[in-house]
Amino acid sequence: EPETEGTEGYPVAPAAPQTASGYPEAPVVADTAVDAYPATSPETATTASIRTFAIVPAESTARYVVAETFLDGAQERLGIAAGLVDTIGETQVVDGSLSLDFSQSPIALQSGSFTVDISTLQSDQSMRDNTLRDRWLQSGTYPIATFVATGIENFPADYAEGTEASFQLVGDITIRDTTQPATWDVTATLADGKITGTAVTNLTMTAFGFDPPSFGGVFTVEDAFEAQIDFTAQEQ
Repeated sequence: EPETEGTEGYPVAPAAPQTASGYPEAPVVADTAVDAYPATSPETATTASIRTFAIVPAESTARYVVAETFLDGAQERLGIAAGLVDTIGETQVVDGSLSLDFSQSPIALQSGSFTVDISTLQSDQSMRDNTLRDRWLQSGTYPIATFVATGIENFPADYAEGTEASFQLVGDITIRDTTQPATWDVTATLADGKITGTAVTNLTMTAFGFDPPSFGGVFTVEDAFEAQIDFTAQEQ
């Protein structure tokens, strides 16, 4: 459409096309980029901050420590003098993993679970071990004890890799067919992609549905016992 002159002699722009309603059509604007630097998705950031560590069984040991009183009959039956001793049973059949969120301050738990094959626990007395498996732990039926972590408490906010940290790992432990809450006191060091440390918790046998072992005239065992794990976990 040819330009026309206005009252001052300047050219006048052509009128905008009219719609059926009589109003001018809106101009068409070409698409443009809103942001030249796309944001990192929250999912990607979260994935990058989570590190998973798996138990190395050959470098880990689970054990129980319990007070046992040997009675007069222990000398004749077991060759053990009467008295109070700490009895220890151990196994290296330990498995599990721990995922930690390093984007949090302090470091937070993402997930974690661990298992111990309690049917493989061994002390210095095979008769004790067999009796414990058959009559109390019933490990032929329930061979695996499981701990599922639900949180970390009192982890130092200023933790630096290569140094030792003390904190609590809380969750639920299942022995036989009974689950109870448990809190582990953990001392551990993260260095070179590996966590090494020790975890300790105090439990009672009656809480898991069985009475402490005893054998008339030979020995009695305390209800309370300490569970310990010396562990190494390698980053995956």
